[in-house]
Amino acid sequence: IRVSCGEAKRTYPVLLRVRAYDRSGLTHDVSSLMTDEGISMKQVQGEVNHDKKLSLATMNLILEVKDVEQLTRFLTRVDALPNVFDVHRVRPG
Repeated sequence: IRVSCGEAKRTYPVLLRVRAYDRSGLTHDVSSLMTDEGISMKQVQGEVNHDKKLSLATMNLILEVKDVEQLTRFLTRVDALPNVFDVHRVRPG
C-alpha cells in the first residue's frame, strides 16, 4: 500500500509594512485577512506613535506567501481596511 502525505507547499517570506491611524481592532482585522488568505505570519513588530491628536500605528510583518497573486490580493484587502493609509512590501537592502 502506497501512502502519501501530499506535496510540501512552497512559500516565500515577504516583509510588509502597514501604516494606519491607530484604532481598536486594527491588528485583529489584519490577522483575520491573513487567516482568510491562508497566509502564515512568521514575525510581527508594531508600534504606535502618539503625535498631538493623532496616533499612528506601524506594523512590520514577515509573512509566508504562496505566490505573487496571493500577495497582491492580501495587499489590496489590507489597503481597503478602515484607517489604513499605506501598505507595501519592504525590499531588502
